[in-house]
Amino acid sequence: MATITIKLGNEADLIIDEPNSASSGDRAIIVTSAIAQAFSDSTSLSPSTRTGFLPITIGSKVFRIYYELRVKRIMNALTAYSEAISHIEQNPHLYDQRLARKAIEVLRECYNDRLG
Repeated sequence: MATITIKLGNEADLIIDEPNSASSGDRAIIVTSAIAQAFSDSTSLSPSTRTGFLPITIGSKVFRIYYELRVKRIMNALTAYSEAISHIEQNPHLYDQRLARKAIEVLRECYNDRLG
């Protein structure tokens, strides 16, 4: 497994243990799912560390993803979603572009569904 760290602002990181078999297309879905899971029950985060396992099915592959969200300051969901979208947009070499666009769309829908 490879560990990837996604900066969600200056004082928050989403750390994901990515399976070695994950493709660039899988990465956008994994990141999107981990963000949505981390914010599934709140609209803001206090300084803390949240961890969890997330089962993700992509086509015929099933991944069990470990994620950790480290927050060093009070942070609202809008900031986290915005930073995740920025991360995907600013790192095009990490993601399949078609799936990255879909991941951004899903992140925006998750934000609107939960907080809008």
